[in-house]
Amino acid sequence: MNKNYLQKSVVLLIVMSTIPILSSSITTIDAQIIEKTEDMTCQNYDLNIVDMINQVNDSLIYKYLDGLMDFSPRYTGTIICNQAAEYIYNEFNKMGLYAYIDEWKHLGYRSQNVVANINGTDPHSDAVFILCAHYDTAENSPGANDDGSGVAMMLSIASVLHHYSFNHTIRFVAFAGEELGMLGSQKYVRKTYDQNENIMAAINLDTLGYTETERGGRYVQMLCPERNMWISTFFQNITKTYNNYINLNIEILPNHPCDHDSFTQFGYDAIMLMQYDPLVYFHGPDDVIDHINFTYLNKITKLVTAAIASLADKPIELQIRIVTPMEDSFYLFDKRIFKHSNLYLSRARFGRTYILGSCIVRVNITTNEEVEKIIYCIDDFHQLTYKSKLYPDKPIEWRIRGYDSALTGKHKLGVYVYTVTGKVAYDEMDITAFTFNRYYWWFL
Repeated sequence: MNKNYLQKSVVLLIVMSTIPILSSSITTIDAQIIEKTEDMTCQNYDLNIVDMINQVNDSLIYKYLDGLMDFSPRYTGTIICNQAAEYIYNEFNKMGLYAYIDEWKHLGYRSQNVVANINGTDPHSDAVFILCAHYDTAENSPGANDDGSGVAMMLSIASVLHHYSFNHTIRFVAFAGEELGMLGSQKYVRKTYDQNENIMAAINLDTLGYTETERGGRYVQMLCPERNMWISTFFQNITKTYNNYINLNIEILPNHPCDHDSFTQFGYDAIMLMQYDPLVYFHGPDDVIDHINFTYLNKITKLVTAAIASLADKPIELQIRIVTPMEDSFYLFDKRIFKHSNLYLSRARFGRTYILGSCIVRVNITTNEEVEKIIYCIDDFHQLTYKSKLYPDKPIEWRIRGYDSALTGKHKLGVYVYTVTGKVAYDEMDITAFTFNRYYWWFL
């Protein structure tokens, strides 16, 4: 045996003896990675949410849509439209929900919104999350997709969720008058604002049942005002967390006026979901149940079920709300002279606040943490920072006024609140202001 052969043999024996050790180490590391991944997945899932998702099916949605289609067309103000409202009210009642019919009239039209609640269990929370759709139709349309699809989704979700309890209130609202310019939602939002309802978010469901393309079946569109992008982020997280159960993606689009816009114009956060494919069957006699893709509608219903249930149980760690000036009002300095809901104004002026001669801004803050500072802005430009530690006894308020030049015309009032741990919340409102500049106020 030569010396080289002996050296090679020794090296081979050493290598072979280490292989089991290396193999064992690799296997252990892989097992730890897999175990950690499984733990993270389980932590992300809420088993109650999974249970809710699994209760949604095609036949449930079909049952409610088929029942609604017995009342068609549902043109606002007609007897058959009122009968459709009665059908929706009765379905909520069968679930054991507190429901009521909210009558309204506007410029010769008289109709009804239908409202039902799953009341929140947290005694310290007045937060409300709204799921809404409109049940009225165009004059010659059966309205299976626009918007029977949204109403059937809403009823299906209510039939599942009423078996559970949530920290915050979930409210279901079926509007009439959408096809006439969102009349029902305008009336409803004005009333809830005057009652100081704390509406955290409104999810509007409108025209969601038609798709014929492969991509269309994998996407739903969300119409989202820029300030409400937190809702789109929340929904996208839901699609990722429950992807195995929903298998649906979200495409974010710029906002377009529909019933959710009535909420945003009064300072509430709101978005709308609608189908991805073009609006082929709507506002006409072809909008019938035979054109509804229930597999697609089922996926969207599962998504909304998971999202609204998760929102209604999520702790509200920080919230800021502008208290004054009030929406839909005319102010002369700090005095509210009248509110516009007493007038018949165009939709462009719906919810807008007019201020002549400046006005004090006051806010309400909800948090369990210490507030570090509040920042007031006009048109996203920093106007004043209030620091709680420097002024612990000073009221949390600021006066709207011009600086180097007077404020004239349309502006956006924005208020941020920051906690000592770095949490941030924001509220805003549209104003039309005519104020004086800083030299006038110094003179006074």
